[in-house]
Amino acid sequence: MAQVPKTTVEQWAILRAVVELGSYGQAAETLHRSQSSISYAITNLQHAAGVQLLQIEGRRAVLTEAGRALLAEVEPLIDDFLRIEQRASAVGHGERVALRLLVDSVFPKPRLLAALRRLAGVHQHVDVRLREAVRLPMPEPTDRTYDIAIAQPVIGARYGKRVADVDLIAVAAKGHPLAHRTRPISRATLARHLRIEIRDLELSAPTKGQTGGKAWHMSTIDSVLGVVREGLGYSWLPRHSIQDDLERGDLVELLLSEGGERRIPLDLCLADHDSADGAVLFLAEALIMHAE
Repeated sequence: MAQVPKTTVEQWAILRAVVELGSYGQAAETLHRSQSSISYAITNLQHAAGVQLLQIEGRRAVLTEAGRALLAEVEPLIDDFLRIEQRASAVGHGERVALRLLVDSVFPKPRLLAALRRLAGVHQHVDVRLREAVRLPMPEPTDRTYDIAIAQPVIGARYGKRVADVDLIAVAAKGHPLAHRTRPISRATLARHLRIEIRDLELSAPTKGQTGGKAWHMSTIDSVLGVVREGLGYSWLPRHSIQDDLERGDLVELLLSEGGERRIPLDLCLADHDSADGAVLFLAEALIMHAE
């Protein structure tokens, strides 16, 4: 059966203000209302709730035991309504509802999270829809599935702002046979061992510079790193993602005769420069900060 609440969020918010400020008069002044309207709201609230919520002690208005328990339950609702109203106001003044971010998964996570933290502090009403992909080429200009992209530049394609050059290094677990080689490892030797590739499984194009031999393909860095840590194969992984493993000696950088290190350039591009609003430009600037 459909029911309509007998009390309102406004009444509970007034109650909270009276308690926090200590009196009807202070609440009236802060909320820019008459003292009589504050008293009327509290009276109606207590009548509808069927319980006394406030009592006067000296010159202060304090909650009863029932009032403390009930207001504690209602306060999250008050805060939610205030947030919704603030967001509605922001949207009404041109703030976007959501921001779509497309990022190559090799982009350093600390930089990504730092930028998102800054966005949340300034544009807290904007929802972020983050999609990460492996070996992501820069989207076509006609692609409207994103607002900001951090991807690998494509020759002859649209221009972007360089935000990172990610170094991938060949590594294996300390117990892997390749880790004990003291002389440069040839391509022929590598081909005799399982290679773990980071690749979008929907793309069939081979990875540039691959060495041949048996390979497993995985779509996340975490999965590749887990398999390499188990000693099942070797891989090229972002140096920033495995720095702790290298320092502990759990992973060993392989000495290759060629191609031991690969550099992945990443550019930032806006889907539409002309229509980019404050939130998009703010996040783009935050992502560009500390570009190497």
